[in-house]
Amino acid sequence: MNPPPNIKAPRLWPAGTLPDMDSLQHALERAVARDSSDALLKAQALLFSDDVCDSDDTVLQVAAAFRALAISPLCADAYLELANLLNLVLPERKRMLWMALEAGEKALGREMFAENRGDFWGILETRPYMRARAQLADLAREEGEWRHAADEYAELLELNDNDNLGCRYMLMACLLRLDDHDSLDKLFARCAGEDSAHMLYTQTLVAFKRRGPNSKAAAELARRAMKENKHVPFFLVEYDGYQYELEDYSVGAETEAMAYSDLFGEIWNNTKGAVAWLLKTTRPGKKTRGKKA
Repeated sequence: MNPPPNIKAPRLWPAGTLPDMDSLQHALERAVARDSSDALLKAQALLFSDDVCDSDDTVLQVAAAFRALAISPLCADAYLELANLLNLVLPERKRMLWMALEAGEKALGREMFAENRGDFWGILETRPYMRARAQLADLAREEGEWRHAADEYAELLELNDNDNLGCRYMLMACLLRLDDHDSLDKLFARCAGEDSAHMLYTQTLVAFKRRGPNSKAAAELARRAMKENKHVPFFLVEYDGYQYELEDYSVGAETEAMAYSDLFGEIWNNTKGAVAWLLKTTRPGKKTRGKKA
C-alpha cells in the first residue's frame, strides 16, 4: 500500500512510513478488547472530530484514519474509511473490510452478541460492526455472490430487528436472483404491514412470476404499489442498466423510483413480460416518458 502524499506517520510506525496491510493485520491480532476501551473511544473521537468530518480533504481523512488505528487497532470505522478512500484493488479492499469486521467483533465481545441480538443498531457501540458487515454483504452482492450476500443480509436482520440499514430490500433482491420463494415468503411475513414501494412492487413481481399475467392477486398488488409510488413503472420500463446510486430518497417521489430501479430494475426486465404487464396493469392506455435530462 503506497502512502498518500504529505501524511505524517502515526507514532506506532517508523517515521516517514505508513503501515501496510500485514502490519495493520498484526496490530489488530494483538489488540485485546478489554484493555483498549478508552483507546477506542479516543480513536473514534479523532476519526469523527469536526475537523475531519467537515473536511473535503481526502488526504486529511486518510491521515485521521491511520492515526485512529495507531491509537486503537479496534477502531472498525477507521478500516472502513481506508477501504472507501484509498484506491485499493478489490482483494485489498475486501481484506480491509474484513479487518473492519474483525475489529468490530473483537471490540464488542461475545457477550454483546449473546445478550443483545435483535437490538444491535440501538446500541451505539455496535454500529461500526454493523456498517462493516453491511459493506461486505454489499460487495458480495455486487460480485454476484447472491447466496453469500443473502446470508449476510439475513444475519444483519437477525441482529437488528428494526433494520435501520435497509437490509431487507437487499435481501429481497438476492432472494429473487436465487428464485428462493420460500425465503421470500418468510421475509414478506416478517415485514407484514409495510406498504413501501420497495415491498409492494417486489411482492407484485413475485406474484406475477408465480401466477402469471392473469392473476387477480398480482394485479391488486400492482395497483396498491402504484398508489404508493406512481413513478416506478416508468423507470422500470425504460431501465437500461443505468444506476442512480442515490444516498437518500423521498417516499412517493421519483427519487424513490430511481432507488427501486437501481436494485430491482434488472430483475424485472429479466422476467419475461413482467414490465409490459405492470405498465398495462397500472396505467392502461398511457404512454411512457423519458427519465433522463
